[in-house]
Amino acid sequence: MRKNIFIIIAFLSALATTPTPSLAEFCTNCDPNECTKTLNFTNPTYCTKQAITCLKDTCIKWCTECVSGYKLEQHIAQVEGCSNSPTVYSCVKESSGGGTEPEPDCDGTCDGCSTSPLLSYENLTADPGYAMADPWVCNTETCMCEPTWHFSCADGYYGTASCNNLPTLEGTRNCTGCTKCPTLGGVDAFTQRNLFVAPGGSSITDCFIKANIELNDSTGTYIFESNCNYKQ
Repeated sequence: MRKNIFIIIAFLSALATTPTPSLAEFCTNCDPNECTKTLNFTNPTYCTKQAITCLKDTCIKWCTECVSGYKLEQHIAQVEGCSNSPTVYSCVKESSGGGTEPEPDCDGTCDGCSTSPLLSYENLTADPGYAMADPWVCNTETCMCEPTWHFSCADGYYGTASCNNLPTLEGTRNCTGCTKCPTLGGVDAFTQRNLFVAPGGSSITDCFIKANIELNDSTGTYIFESNCNYKQ
């Protein structure tokens, strides 16, 4: 009887030391054409060359080379349900004031960014009707370049854009607030009058049909001699 007790104790001890299986598993590579999710570390404005890593059901897009003035920054890409996390890179602005700690002798300036950068908007492909500018701005108190995000309705849309700074795994920023301008005779309207302002309009009266575009309706064919704004 004493021998059986020792056997039971030894068996229970072995169970106690057996490691609990991890919920995450090692994920093998997959076909990028069959992905249902996207994890994006790229920006076509700054990345000159890109790569794709595919794990489980997620395509991970990342940068391998950057334009002049930008450098590769390392990230660990975490895919839900996967124990392995590949190392990937994005392109970030180079700056002597771009470290993780404030400059001890900060003179109020930064290398590689300014306090009032020119905003260059790009349409968000995952959020049609919205545009974003994301310049790095100089923090004059720390002499560090810091990322900023500016959102606008895209050209041909009006309203007040509201978007998340960081995209989801699917690439969307869950933008809301913009409405497409009405068309006229099947011709789309515009809102952006020059490249140095946000592309979207604030109200429907900012929508206009460009001059010298041929239109057709029940009255016939005609062309506006100048831009024609929507009138309420």
